[in-house]
Amino acid sequence: CEMGQLKTLNLSHNSISVLPGEIGKLVHLKTLDISYNQISRLPETFGWLINLNSFEHIGNDKILDNLPEKSRKNVHSIRLYFRNIIRKDPELRALMFDEIECKNNIRKKKSNRKADEVQNLVLGGTIEKLLQLLTHESYSSLNYSRCFLLLYQSFCSSEELLNLFILRYTNSLKETEGKNVARQKIVRIRVLNTMTKWMESHPHHFYKELVRQSSAFIETIPDKEGKKLRKALQRLNEGTSSSRSQIKMKNMPPPKPILPSASSFPITSIDPKELARQVSLMERMYQ
Repeated sequence: CEMGQLKTLNLSHNSISVLPGEIGKLVHLKTLDISYNQISRLPETFGWLINLNSFEHIGNDKILDNLPEKSRKNVHSIRLYFRNIIRKDPELRALMFDEIECKNNIRKKKSNRKADEVQNLVLGGTIEKLLQLLTHESYSSLNYSRCFLLLYQSFCSSEELLNLFILRYTNSLKETEGKNVARQKIVRIRVLNTMTKWMESHPHHFYKELVRQSSAFIETIPDKEGKKLRKALQRLNEGTSSSRSQIKMKNMPPPKPILPSASSFPITSIDPKELARQVSLMERMYQ
């Protein structure tokens, strides 16, 4: 088989002093053994080994010395450390959108609803894979889009989300020939459409600096592509006060908590109104 399809690699007892950066290309690798060599540090590309579940490195002095103590616990914490380094480089982070799907970057389960455009319910994932699904060229889900924009602030700031949208858009411009050109055009359209929904549905997420950054990005978009987004930004500016848009609330007391009757209870037993109240409180906290 091709090297890129390897699932197990044993390099132990080989007097190796350097683990090459090309190791990151083995994205299907599940088991890696580099025990009893002379390797003093891991390459940053270790972060690309998203399927790796077993990593043996005993007998390599100081191999993890440059990692924080909390990042040395297991293969998952080591990989996460290097992935966070990769995220600091926009060009490398853009590659995370197109990583192969696995349980370490996205979790799904089959949906029983035939009407779902995306035939799997998304349980969680890395922000890059969640955003890829949000702006995918082959399928879309209005329900997923609504849920994502409602809940993203529990794991991602508005500024980071905007930067990821911009990264997703600009990265799609790199395809200039071949079959991927049409696909990447769809990606760009979906990025702009989702940003438009974001501005229209959650204007209170756009504080003054975020509006400025959005405006700077929109100025780089061709007139035809960015028409709807420009109108959304214009409406946002018209309703923006000194720092944030203000939402007029009716002068009425908040709903009272609906507490479960037992101390231990399944989430399905919680009253829907109480769930809505909790989501509203979380939304308010992040405004």
